[in-house]
Amino acid sequence: MELSLYYINMLASKTFKPYVEGGIGAIYTDFQVDGQGLRFNFNPQLGIGAEIAASSKNPFLLSLRLHHVSNGGLDKDNRGINSVTINVGRFF
Repeated sequence: MELSLYYINMLASKTFKPYVEGGIGAIYTDFQVDGQGLRFNFNPQLGIGAEIAASSKNPFLLSLRLHHVSNGGLDKDNRGINSVTINVGRFF
């Protein structure tokens, strides 16, 4: 899945570059919860984050994402799975 990023330039500085992110994709998994009718599901995501420059030229990233997994009504059983993730990484 690819996420689209929109940088919030009015809040940016040399070391801090905030953004909002969002995207949707499809997922196939053998993991299922009760009430989830299909193994094929949609996976929309929405989040906020920032690139944070360190002393080196490779910035860190920090984001908070909301995930949702459900079959979008393709099956009568459509219990969704929701999660919140904190992501920390470094560009290389």
